[in-house]
Amino acid sequence: LKVNKTLSEIDLAVNQIGDAGAKEIANALKVNQTLTKLQLLGNKIGPDGAEEIADTLKVNKTLTELDLRRNRKIGPDEGKEIANALRLNPASSLIELRGVPEANEVFQERNRQDKLNGKKRKQSLAF
Repeated sequence: LKVNKTLSEIDLAVNQIGDAGAKEIANALKVNQTLTKLQLLGNKIGPDGAEEIADTLKVNKTLTELDLRRNRKIGPDEGKEIANALRLNPASSLIELRGVPEANEVFQERNRQDKLNGKKRKQSLAF
């Protein structure tokens, strides 16, 4: 993913990915400029992996969809950390975040700002 220049979507659902794997994916996404959709549903990502993903979301500008559902070790605290990361990255293109309902407030604010500024992008949602 670090050197990829063509792949735009990747589905890694139900692959036993834990915190170490999430860290590797997150590090790659910090420099990747082509991936827009990432499916991480049903893995074993916990608090440490969620923290790495949050750090990535502070700088990533290309990811538009991220699915973290059914990673049962990602709780409300980690969800808040991910939401705060999005708040710190106004250039983020992320418009759909599954499995992190704590980010809903951030997306609602972003939608209000877009409307006020006349931006026409798809409405952001988190669930």
